[in-house]
Amino acid sequence: MKKARQLRIPITLHAGEISTADNVRKALAYGAKRIGHGYGVAQTDDVSEFSDIHFETCPTSSFETGGWSSDGSGANGEAIDWKKHPIGTMVKGGLKISVNSDDPTVFGTNIAKEYEIAADEIGLSVEQIISSNLDAVDASFCTDEKLKAELKGRITQFQI
Repeated sequence: MKKARQLRIPITLHAGEISTADNVRKALAYGAKRIGHGYGVAQTDDVSEFSDIHFETCPTSSFETGGWSSDGSGANGEAIDWKKHPIGTMVKGGLKISVNSDDPTVFGTNIAKEYEIAADEIGLSVEQIISSNLDAVDASFCTDEKLKAELKGRITQFQI
């Protein structure tokens, strides 16, 4: 981490997936510019302290790994209550997130399925999902501003 900071290499750290916001704070103290998962921040009274950070959220993997669980375990036909996923709280609190597939092969998912969960189950609007993609471009470590502008243009032209 020290070497990355010395070389000004931006870093992403997984933090707060199965722990509290303090774990995210520690990752930020190490110099993380993005946080993988970070669901622990949704347990804080005021998420605004994290408003400058981008969170890479992954609905399926967070359920499969135990980073989040609903009242229903999904076992024996019990329904998973995705409305209780921290992503909803994070978005309502104004945090910058992106929806990701994490490890598609391991979790048997893909980005389309993750967007379906985000929209149909968690309740994010199309506008919120598009905004999350724009936030992801802003939070990327790409230094080519022309490329970032092109990507953002493509995202904003998206039609259902």
